[in-house]
Amino acid sequence: MSDAILSDIQRRLNNLVRSGVIAEVQPSPLRVKVKIGDLVTDWLRPQMPAAGPVSVSYFPSAGEAVQVISESGDLRNGVVHLGLHNASNEPPTTEPGVYKIRFSDGTFVSYDINDTVLVIELMGGETSLTASLEGWVFKGRVTFENAVTAKETIDAEGNIGTKSELSDSKGTMASVRGIFNTHDHDETDSVTLPPNQQM
Repeated sequence: MSDAILSDIQRRLNNLVRSGVIAEVQPSPLRVKVKIGDLVTDWLRPQMPAAGPVSVSYFPSAGEAVQVISESGDLRNGVVHLGLHNASNEPPTTEPGVYKIRFSDGTFVSYDINDTVLVIELMGGETSLTASLEGWVFKGRVTFENAVTAKETIDAEGNIGTKSELSDSKGTMASVRGIFNTHDHDETDSVTLPPNQQM
């Protein structure tokens, strides 16, 4: 076997798995260039968690630590495997039993299997949703675009307001107000006037 063939075999073996960092990102079609030492690859496909009927994608960023796995040791056929944390991109959590996705703006989604708690928090922390075995906690303004049905008592520590009508099993607030504003009482020799203070 000649030295040239041995050298080519050695090169291919060395290039089967290479570690590096993303140097550039092309949005469409999604491709990345990887810096491996002093070498920068051509545009390569990044691997995503799923790419079938169930599909997951995200936009990689420069500086992400990756591995390039190349068929036959040819970097031109390499596929970039994402998800290697490094000093520039530390993991969002190291707590056992906690799964957390952190986005670049600070928004995160986490689930703690130890305490059965799901948290979704938008950047800044002013809007969040926490779900646990005790129920749901919303932080921030909540808007319901469709009807809401409550099968239990609603307890409010603040005011309850409506721009429409408020009613219960006996009638509406408007009908109650109408009855109050026009009601009178029979007395022995007269009928009382409607109330001076309208509701």
